[in-house]
Amino acid sequence: MPLQGKDLIRRFGGSGLDLAAELKGIEAAEIADLDGVVAIAGIADFVKRLAPGSWAIVTSAPRALAVKRLEAVGVPLPQIMVAAEDVTCGKPDPEGFLKGADLLGVPIEACLVFEDSPAGVAAARASGARVAIVGDCVEAGEHEPVLYRYP
Repeated sequence: MPLQGKDLIRRFGGSGLDLAAELKGIEAAEIADLDGVVAIAGIADFVKRLAPGSWAIVTSAPRALAVKRLEAVGVPLPQIMVAAEDVTCGKPDPEGFLKGADLLGVPIEACLVFEDSPAGVAAARASGARVAIVGDCVEAGEHEPVLYRYP
C-alpha cells in the first residue's frame, strides 16, 4: 500500500524530526520545481468544455502543489478539488473519490474517473465509479476505456 509523505518521514526520518516542518519543506521544494511538469495532451481544452461545477479533481497531492502545477500547464482550476489534506486515507483507498462525488452532489456510480496511476485506478475502481485509464499505468478492465498511450 502506498505511503503518504508523513508516513515516510515517520518511518525513515529518524526520531526528533519536526514532522510538520519536514512536510512543509518537501511541499515547498515540490512547488518550486516545475521542471518536467506537462499537461496530458488535450486536457486543458477538454476541461474548458465542461460545465463549471460539474467536475472535480481528486488528487493525492497537497492542494497548494496541485494548484501550482495545474496553473503551470494551463489547466483551469475546478470549483471542487479533493486534495491530500481533505482525506484521512489516500489512494488506493476510495475515500477521495467518494468525497468528490458527494461534493458534486451525485452518486459515485454516475461519475467517470480519469486516472493515470495504479493507486488512482485502484481507488476509482473501489469507489464504484466508472474508470477511464489515461496512459498505460495498469491494464484496463473489460469495460474500461484507455484514452491515451504515452510514447
